[in-house]
Amino acid sequence: MLEDHGLWGKGNTSWPYNMYDGSMLVPAYFYQPGTIPPGQRPTPCTSFYDFAPTVLDYLGLPPMESSKPLAGHSYAPFLTGGTVENWDDTVYGEYQYCRMVREPDWKLIRRTEGFYSELYHLADDPDERKNLFEDAAYSDERKRLEGKLDAWFAALGCADPDMWKSSKQKTLPSYRRVTAPASPG
Repeated sequence: MLEDHGLWGKGNTSWPYNMYDGSMLVPAYFYQPGTIPPGQRPTPCTSFYDFAPTVLDYLGLPPMESSKPLAGHSYAPFLTGGTVENWDDTVYGEYQYCRMVREPDWKLIRRTEGFYSELYHLADDPDERKNLFEDAAYSDERKRLEGKLDAWFAALGCADPDMWKSSKQKTLPSYRRVTAPASPG
């Protein structure tokens, strides 16, 4: 974060945890002379859960097999200047008690009870300074994104796990100063 939003470090170093773009966006670099053209800057939203499917696809290997649904999709064609048919420019994230859905123009961060949630119109507010979550004028957008967020996690079989609901997971231990014992004599 480098002091962005008054924070230093990644999202899980703040309280409550943050999901600002300065914390969540991480560049990815791919290099293969003769195959990946230099200087490309593809613009689709991708996530780390897309990384393994992308590498496997790029190498011509079969997708991972799993008994559970997998979140990621290959963006290998973007690496060579191509496109991916029906690419959904949406990414999702989760830190312990907060979940996020991010589209190119909107971001919703929803936290469990006891913590505030956030809604940003990134097209107008790329620095995420004006939280619109409680603004009635944006309730339809908030509900749309909440539905999208819930549907994505439900499709992966993790709609509402105990850790997501539990407030016990959100409590910081109380601070107690430890002092050294008095030295003898």
